[in-house]
Amino acid sequence: KNDGRYPETVAVSVWGLDAIKTRGESVAIVMALVGAQPVKEGTGRIVRYDLIPLEELARPRIDVLASLSGIFR
Repeated sequence: KNDGRYPETVAVSVWGLDAIKTRGESVAIVMALVGAQPVKEGTGRIVRYDLIPLEELARPRIDVLASLSGIFR
């Protein structure tokens, strides 16, 4: 058990084909773990991610070690 504590680090494998099939779900998980939110342009396309202020996030940021493959290389 972790006694309700957040992990300090998480490892995630991000596979290109899976990211395409899930419309970027694995990338969204990584960004959520570090406490970032998408910023969209007028057309709805994501142009960048901004960090959520810690007061608003209300939890510690989690370091993510991402192993990339496929289309990300």
